[in-house]
Amino acid sequence: SLDNQPSSKASGIDGFQIEAIKQLPKELRDVFIYCLMDVVNEVTQNDANAELPREWLIVALAMFYKPGEDPYILGKRRPIGLASRMRVWLESCLKPALTWATDKFVGVCQFGFRKGVSVHQPTVIISTLIQAAHAQQKDLYVIYVDFADAYTTLEHDLLWRILAHSGVH
Repeated sequence: SLDNQPSSKASGIDGFQIEAIKQLPKELRDVFIYCLMDVVNEVTQNDANAELPREWLIVALAMFYKPGEDPYILGKRRPIGLASRMRVWLESCLKPALTWATDKFVGVCQFGFRKGVSVHQPTVIISTLIQAAHAQQKDLYVIYVDFADAYTTLEHDLLWRILAHSGVH
């Protein structure tokens, strides 16, 4: 997974350069990876009192407005987070396992937000159902719910408090 990390990315808030590890001889890289995974295993499996390094929990967030949108409407902005490079690398190591576990519990009707599953698929399914109902001269009732603006109605102050309670500052 270390080799899959892009070299052109900026260092995170920890100032860590992934290129520094990539340049190490393989034996030293293996030691580094072993030590890092030892920390993670200690936190996740062995010691209930162990914690990830605090720096790995901090994400600096900035809100950027989308081009062509009103910059004064919060819902028309997108958050960009700058995290520790160690955290980003760790997340990339854990992502395949988490994706596998999540896919076991997410229903087949969940479209989007998953690799290989497009939001265009429900459109094709609905079109096929409409054509079949029309061909069989049967009634078909379809409801469409647009969640595009659902998150603009969130209580942002509450969300920030929840994030802060979770360690995001």
